[in-house]
Amino acid sequence: MLQTPGKIKQCIDFQESCLLIDRTHRWWFVVTVLLAAGAVGLYCFLDSRTPNGGLRGGDTIGLWYGVLGTTLMVFVALLSGLRRVPGWWFIGSRRGWLRGHVWFGLLSGVFILCHSHFRMGGPLEFLLMLVMFTVIVSGILLLGFQQVIPGLIRDQVNAEAPLSQIPELLSKMRGKADALFAKALGEMVDDEARLRFQGGYLETIRPWLGETVSENHLLASAVCSREFFGQATRLQGGAALASFFETMETYCNERRQLVRQVRLHRLLHAWLLVHVPLSVMLLLLGVAHVISALYW
Repeated sequence: MLQTPGKIKQCIDFQESCLLIDRTHRWWFVVTVLLAAGAVGLYCFLDSRTPNGGLRGGDTIGLWYGVLGTTLMVFVALLSGLRRVPGWWFIGSRRGWLRGHVWFGLLSGVFILCHSHFRMGGPLEFLLMLVMFTVIVSGILLLGFQQVIPGLIRDQVNAEAPLSQIPELLSKMRGKADALFAKALGEMVDDEARLRFQGGYLETIRPWLGETVSENHLLASAVCSREFFGQATRLQGGAALASFFETMETYCNERRQLVRQVRLHRLLHAWLLVHVPLSVMLLLLGVAHVISALYW
């Protein structure tokens, strides 16, 4: 694969942008569990000491739990805006914000549950709680994908490249393939062999090296690709053409790996189309809940 050091660095940056749960999360986990347990324990203790049915969301304690939960949710939502801010040192690293996004997001759910007195409430509150749980579950699933997919890319894609650079890489690959094809075609003297050789390249090989390919293409299958190039080498013959088909098979194998990489990338990022809109809806419902609590 045609890669420069800058492109290889972009590949590494992608994998680092995926938040992997490792030893560095130990203290985040411990602190989150302790804060969650302390918040629930304190709420239950105060609830048992409060007459007339215990605490309510509108009480001072309940409001403080709601404020803390909402503040954590707002902090979690700020991650999306971090990409549009210059890399100022005082706002911390992106990796630190990603960790906070995960653990503070889980902790915010605990505070909101306490604020609601572990009840679903009216229609607006029910919808708010439903969306909040959906956001948390979708975030956990997205985090699970981030643990698995980068490893699949490393294991299954030897010719990994940054997504933004794939069109350029394919263009260079087609240019080299066209040059080799023109050279091999110019050395052939038999007209029938030239037509057969030309048809195989223009109708099968070159389309597979294009930016948009079909999953049903003959060369999309590794088995069919081996059979195609094996048969082409036997029928065409000649050391020069054997070398040509060997190079084309290498290009086509790399193209197949890039297709697999794009598919895995899309699976990873497509889940954001679920998580992000639901997060925005959660914030809007939170604002509606505050307004309704103040005026009705």
